[in-house]
Amino acid sequence: MQEFSAKWREKWEFLQMCRNFSVFQPLVCIMLQKDAQLQEFTDFGLNQVQKDAYLQEYFARRGERRQEARLSVADLPAGC
Repeated sequence: MQEFSAKWREKWEFLQMCRNFSVFQPLVCIMLQKDAQLQEFTDFGLNQVQKDAYLQEYFARRGERRQEARLSVADLPAGC
């Protein structure tokens, strides 16, 4: 009798696990999709930060070159 009871308990637990999987599996898929979207958004944010830093450096260098150009023109004699 105990052998029957043990098998019944194993089958019951297995069926509960299957039911839980069928209920929660779609939710897990949705959560994984959201995690992937969040990762893409985070990567976009990091890329945007790198792009902003690059542009800031670019415009800083460009400003220095303009400043150098103004100084070199200002250093020329008035008759040139």
